[in-house]
Amino acid sequence: CSGTVRQVISYKSFSSINTIFPPIDIIKKFNKIYLELKKFIDFNNKQNQILLQIRDTLLPKLITGKIRVNLDNIKDNVTES
Repeated sequence: CSGTVRQVISYKSFSSINTIFPPIDIIKKFNKIYLELKKFIDFNNKQNQILLQIRDTLLPKLITGKIRVNLDNIKDNVTES
């Protein structure tokens, strides 16, 4: 390795490093799990965007009083949970 502030590895040094790859069945299992998690994350991100839009639409109306909320119903639902 050589360099000034940050050390750098040369191609010659890097190419001499042995690399181990997992068997193909392990790679396939990993990919299956990863893709399912990615779909779940993508779905949650879309839901978050929808909720943000709803919040951004409703919050100004709540603050200005254009929409009113009956807090009695909310208190009853919270205590039942």
